[in-house]
Amino acid sequence: MAMEKERINIATILRRAVLSGIFVLIFIFSFGYARSVSAASLYLAPPSGNETVGQSFTATIFVSSADQAMNAVAGTIGFPTDKVSVISLSTADSIINLWIQQPSFSNGDGVINFQGVATNPGFRGAAGQIMKITFRAKAAGAAPIVFNSGSVLANDGQGTNILASLTPAAFTITSEPTFPDTGSAKLPLPPSQPKAVVATVGQVHPASFVITETPEDLNDPTNPQPLFTWKATNASSGIDKYLMKIGNGDWFDAATISVPGNADLYELPIQAPGQDRLLTVDAYDHAGNTTTATTSFSIASIARPEITGYSHEITVPQQMLQVQGRARKGARIDIYLWKPGANDIFSFSARADVGGNWTVADKLNASAGSWVLQANATDERGAVSALTNGVTVTVGDWFANLMGLLVEWASVIITAILLFSVVVGIVYAIRHRYSVWRITLKRNLLKVRGELRSDLKNIEQELEYGQPEKRAHMTVSEIHKQEERIQEEIAHIDADLKKEIKTIDELEEDDS
Repeated sequence: MAMEKERINIATILRRAVLSGIFVLIFIFSFGYARSVSAASLYLAPPSGNETVGQSFTATIFVSSADQAMNAVAGTIGFPTDKVSVISLSTADSIINLWIQQPSFSNGDGVINFQGVATNPGFRGAAGQIMKITFRAKAAGAAPIVFNSGSVLANDGQGTNILASLTPAAFTITSEPTFPDTGSAKLPLPPSQPKAVVATVGQVHPASFVITETPEDLNDPTNPQPLFTWKATNASSGIDKYLMKIGNGDWFDAATISVPGNADLYELPIQAPGQDRLLTVDAYDHAGNTTTATTSFSIASIARPEITGYSHEITVPQQMLQVQGRARKGARIDIYLWKPGANDIFSFSARADVGGNWTVADKLNASAGSWVLQANATDERGAVSALTNGVTVTVGDWFANLMGLLVEWASVIITAILLFSVVVGIVYAIRHRYSVWRITLKRNLLKVRGELRSDLKNIEQELEYGQPEKRAHMTVSEIHKQEERIQEEIAHIDADLKKEIKTIDELEEDDS
């Protein structure tokens, strides 16, 4: 039996150990998966390079958020001031359309700061351009360009930081141009020339073609997915494919956005509002020759939402922020609360009802100071409005909150004190009048008691001295009746007297 129990215990322990291991593995894999799904990164491109003293070069900040849309980014970049200096910052073709903190730099401190928002629907992809930095090489040596800090916030209405990595760039500054080793003299390398495209006999390059925006789009400048048509020809080998890009974005196969049933009609992915955005298409024939066509297009903003009311001042921590307004029926409203000069931003979202009304109510844990509240709208097509003009929301600090509470409760406390005083006064008045009434009642009872005793004494005297003379003239029956009446009066007086005496005794006990 002992051996059997021991075997059972060992089997139970092993089973529990296996189950625990399985749970741990599930937790680890789940956690790892959750992290991978929400991972985003900030990186510099190119990641490295050799530059010459006195020359300028450019590094571009990109954000990668392939698995989840992001809508806010911030960061600080450091660079060696003895090796390079910043000439300019460019936000052209940036995915950021609201700069909470305009990009700035200091060649004295060797830092670059930026903070902005990609309004709804945000950005999702592998190479979202934030801005370009143009440097000038000052002295030979290593010039690492690194992220001192950074954040990427998800477009989830909660402002979740999904940043997983910060990738720097490493440049090497040389004091003179690099020459090839010819064995005798060092000659500079010739500038690179464009690669010639050679066509086989009987073939040409594809013929030039034109990109045309459809008339329907021209009549609706707010359409976020404009339609374009084009068709290149090559009589010899035919057209193999079209590669295209929008602005400074990546090249992609145009077949992925062709409209079903019309191979020459292409619908762009949802575009944010902007003017004169470049669209480039390369037509490839089967021999590998290309012809390029370009055009530009613009996307107008839809009507901005209206903020009709909001919390002007928040004086208590965790107080509810409330914002309400009007917009197009069914539109999604994105509300941004950001603090100038700080890396702080909150985002909220709401949906306009059938009447066009929308409301946001949420708790904050914001630092003290002045915050800016703005909103924009996105309709059912994905078309986006411009941001509303900023309004100020003031958040008080703990001392101001305490003073606000004291002021708020002061009237309540004063009212309570006055009410208590009135109640005490009323109770005192009632008790005083009750005491006076008791004293008066006691005096009256004492007076009545004296009168009763006097009456009783008179009756006794009357019975004692007056009865023999009266009885001489009365019949026996009359005498009995008189005696009965006298006894009843005496009994009545005696009862009243005992009652009054009892009352007086009780009052005297209360007074003592």
